[in-house]
Amino acid sequence: MSARVYDQLFADAALTLAAGRSVVLDAVFLKPEERARAEALAQSAGVAFQGVWLEAPPEVLRSRVAARVNDASDADVAVLETQLARSTGEIDWRRVDTVSAFEDEARALAESMG
Repeated sequence: MSARVYDQLFADAALTLAAGRSVVLDAVFLKPEERARAEALAQSAGVAFQGVWLEAPPEVLRSRVAARVNDASDADVAVLETQLARSTGEIDWRRVDTVSAFEDEARALAESMG
């Protein structure tokens, strides 16, 4: 099912890019091949790409997920634990600490893309 979701995400993104619009891909991107596919999509469309890897300590992630109410995501703490146990491989996207320096990082990211 995950592969089908990513396939649809990339298909929709390709259509949107072909229409001359910007795209934000919001997904877990745990697998290196998923991250590479996102970069390749931008390259094939001839647009700039900025991969951003959001980070927080596991206890913060658990708290955030447990506090969700009426959220679009179907991920619960059990799903998070599975994700935390998996190897992500090398991540060469820009890492953003979503706890201590999020506002500064978000501002710097926006400036680098603008």
